[in-house]
Amino acid sequence: MSGGYMLLDLHDTNLAIGGSGVKIKGTYAMIEGNYRKAIMLTGLVLDGVECSDRWLNFRLLNGAYTALIGFNEAYLHLMLKIEEDDTVSVFEE
Repeated sequence: MSGGYMLLDLHDTNLAIGGSGVKIKGTYAMIEGNYRKAIMLTGLVLDGVECSDRWLNFRLLNGAYTALIGFNEAYLHLMLKIEEDDTVSVFEE
């Protein structure tokens, strides 16, 4: 399968940076079965602030997918993490 992209829609779920995460059904399977298509993240809300859509590159590490989604005021990486049980969280690295 070639061409196109896939949307990873977080449905405007508020995620707290450094929080325990929120389960969003189907997120892990969507990334795992994306047929190497580009992934566009939409519906991202961080600490109550709506964020613009963005392209993501995921890596699989210890059974969880992670992707860089931006930087904070201290220039630390903000990472999106999606675990096998569909828990979605954001952490600083």
